[in-house]
Amino acid sequence: MANAETAAGKAVDTEMETLKADLAALKADLAKVTRQAGRTAGIGAEELGDKANEEISRLKTEVDRLMQLASERGRGAVAAAEHKIEERPLTSVLVAFGVGLVIGKLIDRR
Repeated sequence: MANAETAAGKAVDTEMETLKADLAALKADLAKVTRQAGRTAGIGAEELGDKANEEISRLKTEVDRLMQLASERGRGAVAAAEHKIEERPLTSVLVAFGVGLVIGKLIDRR
């Protein structure tokens, strides 16, 4: 149960890091386009806006794809956890009780 959840969590974390990197690249690209606009008098504002919109559209599509992938993997992790719980209900209850007890003790210390 924990291995499936951990693997799914790592996959989602990896996808989120990729998403963060893509968003950082978008920010850098937009800054570059803005600098180029200031330097290049020949490029019209409309063309510059079109380039920025194309890049934003491309990154939005990538973000949507990554979010869909993370959602699918998350559903898979939930299904795996449900399966494990159904296989070993007593163990699952005991683990949940133990985790709750530990969290309760940690909260009491504050």
